[in-house]
Amino acid sequence: MQDLSFPFTVHLLYPPPNSSLSSFFPPTLSTAQPKFFFYISLRTNITPNQLDDMPQGVLIVFPLLTLFFHLSSALVAVNPYYRNCSGPFRCSGSKVNVSFPFSLPDSPSYCGVPGYELNCSDAESEPSIRLDGVDYRVKGIDYDKGFLTLVESNFLGNSCPETFTNASINSTLFDFADLDVNLTVYINCSNPIPSLTAIPCFSDPFGPYSYYKLDKGPSSFLLDLFGGCQLKAAVPLDEMAAMSLNSNSSKFGEVLKQGFGLKWTAGKDWCRGCIDSGGVCGYNSTRASDPICFCPNNTALGSCPYERSKWFLCFCSLFLTFLIFS
Repeated sequence: MQDLSFPFTVHLLYPPPNSSLSSFFPPTLSTAQPKFFFYISLRTNITPNQLDDMPQGVLIVFPLLTLFFHLSSALVAVNPYYRNCSGPFRCSGSKVNVSFPFSLPDSPSYCGVPGYELNCSDAESEPSIRLDGVDYRVKGIDYDKGFLTLVESNFLGNSCPETFTNASINSTLFDFADLDVNLTVYINCSNPIPSLTAIPCFSDPFGPYSYYKLDKGPSSFLLDLFGGCQLKAAVPLDEMAAMSLNSNSSKFGEVLKQGFGLKWTAGKDWCRGCIDSGGVCGYNSTRASDPICFCPNNTALGSCPYERSKWFLCFCSLFLTFLIFS
């Protein structure tokens, strides 16, 4: 049997800005970013008679090989910003994916937005975030809904937390989730407050007294005035967790570990469009309000441009297939 080989050569072109070849590429925001074009040339000494005697499966190799190399080369990311931010990134042992607007300490500054930095701890697998001086563990991030679930680090590993801090967030970065409920705690009160629910792990029939209440609004002025409590703090709580606490107050410590939700504001109006167009959302410190979208071959505003080159190469490959089998 005759040994047939099909050598091929990959060529790399760098078209000048005014060349006809460059028209197949979308424009970039920076002329300093190079754009490359690949093409495949096949050469063989097969005669027409040998071609007729070949199995059909061998013939299919030509168009499929051409299609594969053309499409894969068209999708090669030559934009370093796109490559460096594509991720997703995780803390060691964590299942929480970290991407825009969040970033990890070793991430490039243009991959995330200031104020959304997450940290990794050797002792814990989940990332953490510090908001207004309080450390929170990030239990999950839903990028489709722009929603992350947090729990105060102090509540973890503690069946009955002894310290509470008023939750405070930067409203330019985050909003509380619509389903969050206020859990207001009153610790070491000098007077009994029958209208509130006692915290079981703090309960002492002879005082001091500790209570909690769940609601959507601020605490009552009368409670603050006459309760005589050493500590009062309001912390957000997920609505489902609040319902569980209402049915069984003995779950107080466990319910706190379920945390609460925050919605982030960065990129909420444009980042989804960038992702759907095949890009990665980014940040420009000199133009912080710009919707930066890192695309495989360029950088754009809002979303990646339509890539005519990819579809042109598809058409050429399909046309080649038609010629071979016609």
